Amino acid sequence: MLAGVAAGVGGAVLVEGEQGIGKTALLRRALGRAGTARCALAWGAADELGQRFPLWLMTECLGAGRELAAGNRGPPGRDGPGAGEGEEQAITPGPLAVLAGPVPPGDPVAAGVERLLARVDRWCAVSPVVLVVEDLQWADEASLLVWQRLAQAVGQLPLLLAGSLRPGPVGDELDRLRRGLLSRGGTVVSLGPLALRELSELAGRLAGGRPGARLAEAVRRAGGNPLYTRELVDALARDGRVRVEAGVAELAGPRGVEVSVSLAAVIERRLSALPQEMAGVLRWAAVLGQEFTVTDLAAVTGRTAGQLMEVVGEAVTAGVVGEAADARAAGEGVVAGAAPRMAFRHGLIRQVLYDGMPEALRAALHLQAARGAGAGRRAASTGARVGGRVGAGVAGRCRARADLPGAKGGGRAVARCAGPDPGR
Repeated sequence: MLAGVAAGVGGAVLVEGEQGIGKTALLRRALGRAGTARCALAWGAADELGQRFPLWLMTECLGAGRELAAGNRGPPGRDGPGAGEGEEQAITPGPLAVLAGPVPPGDPVAAGVERLLARVDRWCAVSPVVLVVEDLQWADEASLLVWQRLAQAVGQLPLLLAGSLRPGPVGDELDRLRRGLLSRGGTVVSLGPLALRELSELAGRLAGGRPGARLAEAVRRAGGNPLYTRELVDALARDGRVRVEAGVAELAGPRGVEVSVSLAAVIERRLSALPQEMAGVLRWAAVLGQEFTVTDLAAVTGRTAGQLMEVVGEAVTAGVVGEAADARAAGEGVVAGAAPRMAFRHGLIRQVLYDGMPEALRAALHLQAARGAGAGRRAASTGARVGGRVGAGVAGRCRARADLPGAKGGGRAVARCAGPDPGR
């Protein structure tokens, strides 16, 4: 695509994938050398705070902040990547000016949109332009409008427009942007987790040797995510828990692996962007284990499967959970069983959710889950066999929670509640 825009052929590409999967690395590798292809390059990234300010993202990306603030009366800023233009130029009609349309009087945001589109028009009249905008899920609506208008014009301009996006519960604007890009022949690149071989190679480079069995098992909990893998291996190395002998890097010390403060902070930032309702359901799922069924989740949350359909679907879209077969492909262990199962995409995410709850709360949740299991068994005794199977499954997974650090209190609660007496 870079060679195409250098030859005057525009295009648009959207790279999507979860946090830390390599979107920025891919864009930098593909487009970071735009200067060597004699293309002007502008690069920007959205953040959560910038959503409050109309056009903040595109204004920062296009380097027009001073000029937009001063208008035609103040000193002009740089009007192109790497080149100044003396005086603020009049808006030259072009493909983007036509797309912008008339500006409603007294609407500063609409005027700002037109100004930014005209700016890109002028840049493209001088040289091919590569414009990269990252983290569009945090973009303000006016900046998304600018990106969408630019995407509509790439067939008429020497403009390569690139963006990145995390999957998850997205608004109507992002949905329209993605669909519109595809309908106009744009490219959407979806990055998935690393395969086991690639994950092993990455861990080996980080650890300084081919991963041994225990280290490989710990790394698989990162679910094929390069950022999580790097944070995990670096933390283990800092703690002196990686020993390299005869070219093999192995995990030393206790079998369990605590989530480091730095890795927990990375994952918590990802979780903080999820809707509160989803986060609450995911905490219940973390209590049930690495794997769970929607039926189990309904039993412990008191909701019907139908009520959970939307929130579980959004969690799948966000890449937090998936079907157990997907988790197997990403390197997670999957318990064999006849019932369709869900699984956390990353064991580390599940552990951060679980460890983030106070021990007293974990114990209470385990107790409540086990009581739900007892209710299921009582229902089975009156003919509701499915409910009994659900209850037994929930109780079994709650007992198994002693495999996580800090789960002893919850395990004792389950042992008291899920004993031989189904009424306990």
